[in-house]
Amino acid sequence: MTGVQVVVPDLGLVDARRLVASWADEAPTVRPFAEETLAFAVAYGRALAASDVARQHPEVRALAFWLREAPLRELQRAFEAGRPDEVVPSPRGTVFHIPPGNVDTVFVYSWLLAALVGNRNLVRLPSGGGDVVDALAAVAGEVLAEERFAGVRARTRLVRYGHDAEITAAFSAAADVRVLWGGDASVLALRAVPLPPHATELTFPDRFAFALLDVAAVAALDEAGLDRLADRFVTDAFWFDQVACSSPRLVVWHGTAEAASVGSTRFFPAVARAAERSGYHAPLSAVLGKFVHAAAAVIEEGVERVRLSGNDVFALTLADADRFRREAPGGGLFYELTVADVGELAAFIRRRDQTVTHFGFDAASLQALAEASNGRGIDRLVPVGQALALQRFWDGYDLLAGFTRLTHVVPER
Repeated sequence: MTGVQVVVPDLGLVDARRLVASWADEAPTVRPFAEETLAFAVAYGRALAASDVARQHPEVRALAFWLREAPLRELQRAFEAGRPDEVVPSPRGTVFHIPPGNVDTVFVYSWLLAALVGNRNLVRLPSGGGDVVDALAAVAGEVLAEERFAGVRARTRLVRYGHDAEITAAFSAAADVRVLWGGDASVLALRAVPLPPHATELTFPDRFAFALLDVAAVAALDEAGLDRLADRFVTDAFWFDQVACSSPRLVVWHGTAEAASVGSTRFFPAVARAAERSGYHAPLSAVLGKFVHAAAAVIEEGVERVRLSGNDVFALTLADADRFRREAPGGGLFYELTVADVGELAAFIRRRDQTVTHFGFDAASLQALAEASNGRGIDRLVPVGQALALQRFWDGYDLLAGFTRLTHVVPER
């Protein structure tokens, strides 16, 4: 069989079947939140925070911030809380991760969440991640080389290989859990590759996200407050050029149409200024793509106004949602829609709607929207600025639970 390049630890070119043949015996799983695993995650976060790649990429700084000891200990407490005494959690075994190519830090979150609950992890490094993926893997290799992390190193394989169905099949056959991230077509193709009968699968296909802004709350902001909101919005939208599944492509205004128009006129120029402060500039190809898309949207989707804030931010106002297709080229193109009542969104929501970032709403209103969606869609409602904060609960899954088996122990009474 064609070999795979084992990048971390650096094992060179290895036969795919041989790589997993005796791995379960050579690298036994450990209990959830073992001290060695926690210590590795914290050390890795510190190394990332001090690295050149963190200084250059805010998404890596966010990852390093997530890997601090305090949040990880809180994650452990939440995992352990509320479980009946007769239920014993344990890792599922070998987790095979196929992360997306367009969001370079996802493979680390996926890998470490599974590792924290004690699993072995086989991660196919994304081919499209470039220098950031290389740097994340390199720092991981350096930290794992420390003798105190020998156990974590034994349970970790970060690999590279091309589109080789035979290798994917060999790794899938050895998996207890398979995690698929990517577009719908990629996920469907990979799901056709068999898994063992006992194995489970977590899939993360194409998704859609939008921002829900209360017009009155935005109008009440002074210029400094508006700038802070715009900075947070830019974090959500522009870190990955608006192609991340949780990056907003639509802004829904809650209020009257007249007030929303005034709010939009103020908000999107502030977003353009925030994008410039962040160092973002859309390449010419993206700008031309936005012009072409906007022209088509006027004809095909009932867009009644196109507002440009320089080349970086285009706002396309929908007359209604009837013909909205949930398609956008990214690079700073946003649709906008106005609703007088948040309850109107229940009929608008579709299954692929993943993340709603919000501003100006209390907990009861957000809870009501979640309940009104009732399985139609929406997996996350998070404040503006937290769209990309991958956590335990994602796409409707409890990831820690997905990577964990539960043994029910009933003593004789």
